[in-house]
Parts: sequence; C-alpha cells; structure tokens
Amino acid sequence: MSDDDRLIRAKRELRRSVWSLQPPQRFEVIFYNDQSIPMPGDLPRPADLASKDQLNTWLRLIEPDGETDPRSALALALSLRPDAVFLLSDGEFPKGTVEAIARLNPRKIPIHCVDLSGTGGDHLQRIACDSGGKYVFRPLTGP
Repeated sequence: MSDDDRLIRAKRELRRSVWSLQPPQRFEVIFYNDQSIPMPGDLPRPADLASKDQLNTWLRLIEPDGETDPRSALALALSLRPDAVFLLSDGEFPKGTVEAIARLNPRKIPIHCVDLSGTGGDHLQRIACDSGGKYVFRPLTGP
C-alpha cells in the first residue's frame, strides 16, 4: 500500500472518530513528520460542526512526508493537559523516542496507540504501557 493510500485511510478513520465527538467534548489534531503540524486555530477546539468542518478542509492540505517522529507532536499534545492522547502511526520511530516520550509525560496522561502497519508495534506497545494507555493493531489494508 502506498503512502498516499495509507494517509487516505488514516484520514478517513480520523474523520470518523472526530465526527463521533459531541459538545462539550473538545479535540485537537496534530499531524507529524519530523516536526509537529497542528490544525490551525484555538487549541483544543470544541467538538462542534464548525470545528469539524474546519478539520475536513484542513485534512485536504495534509500530504504524506515519509518521516515518522512523533516527539514534537506529543510534546504539544501533552502540554494541552488532555485527559488522553491518541497516537496513530504506520512506521518505526527514531532511536530514543519511547524514552523521550516517557520524559515528556510525567503526569502519566494515557497515550492510546493505534498501530496502522505493525512495523512500529514494539514502540507503540511500550508507549501505551508506560503511560497507562491501550495499544491496538489496526492495519490499513483492504478497500
């Protein structure tokens, strides 16, 4: 499966998840490659129709980059003091990423990890375990 296909499927799952949220819930979406790419606007944003429409518009601008380093995106996400973080990945992380994320998360905010390919499973399992989050394997295969 190409990078484009994986990103299309990941965006579809992201839309489905965000559209299931209801006020007063709030959300934030931060893509990453070798840097964080937060959705423009207030952080976090209300789970209302305007924010969901803004997400759909913004997602059209996001293209695959090939890099897979979630550290800056997780630093930003954790700085918002959320109840939980969801980390989706389809690749391996640079050496030291798991330990760096543990240092970024002294409050032990649960980081729920969704493995989209299996290649980063060991890292994602450790991140989820260290933070009190859950790990799931959801391969992006098929139509």
